[in-house]
Amino acid sequence: MPNQWPTVHYKEEGMREGMREGMQIEDADIAVDDKVELLDMLSETGLTSIVVGSFVSPRWTPQMERIDEIVHRFTPKMGVTYSALALNQRGIERARAYSPPLTIERDAYPRLSCHLCDVFARRNTNRTQMQEMERWPAIIAQAQEVGITQSGIGCNASWGSNFLGEFEVDTLMTLLEYQHGLWDEAGIAVRSCSMGDPMSHCTPAKVEESISRVKERWPEIDHFRLHLHNGRNMAIASAYAAMRVLGPEDTLELDGDHRRVRRLPLLRQRPRHRHGPH
Repeated sequence: MPNQWPTVHYKEEGMREGMREGMQIEDADIAVDDKVELLDMLSETGLTSIVVGSFVSPRWTPQMERIDEIVHRFTPKMGVTYSALALNQRGIERARAYSPPLTIERDAYPRLSCHLCDVFARRNTNRTQMQEMERWPAIIAQAQEVGITQSGIGCNASWGSNFLGEFEVDTLMTLLEYQHGLWDEAGIAVRSCSMGDPMSHCTPAKVEESISRVKERWPEIDHFRLHLHNGRNMAIASAYAAMRVLGPEDTLELDGDHRRVRRLPLLRQRPRHRHGPH
């Protein structure tokens, strides 16, 4: 039977495979010793890609305040790619100080993207939706300057927000249509589409409809990125829905937090090395 599935690249960012999404929702007082020990244990599980944390402001994400110490102290394992989130140039420069062992990952395509939820954008990245969109002309101009021939479109908080409620797929498609039009005007083909779901509003039906409509509207798009969170236990089913509507000519990159919610009680209950045994 011929292969009917897309090529899938999977990177878990929850506690089972990544330190970032898991630790960011945990107690900021978890000891660095515990985090380093956990990261070293994850390295021995056979995983090939581990997100160690985020180079972000400790004011907004206190769980990441000591990320430099964690990266300095953990033991890298050959064959494992270690990366970290950086939301701005300052964060990228901080991460570069630890490369290697960190790999500074870049999107394979210059991409126009923004959040559908302005409230979340302000809280998560300290930018408004409008400020995200104001960067698009510079992204396009830089792509033209260096002779880029393929590009990407994308959206975050694609299907809903804890602040504004559910979003219809029509809203997502309107944004993607606008982005695609900007690349068309620049004469640069669009080959990639990303959809993010940081607040766990994905459902199999919405994901399947979204990808199906993108493929119907732009058949030449053959690269998809999905960032799914599992706060409502819909991420894995939604990922499967995406795989069902894509074919062997497509590539699907999956990441996010796919674990069940709040699965770290044992980590909290362990004795803190800095306080001594309880």
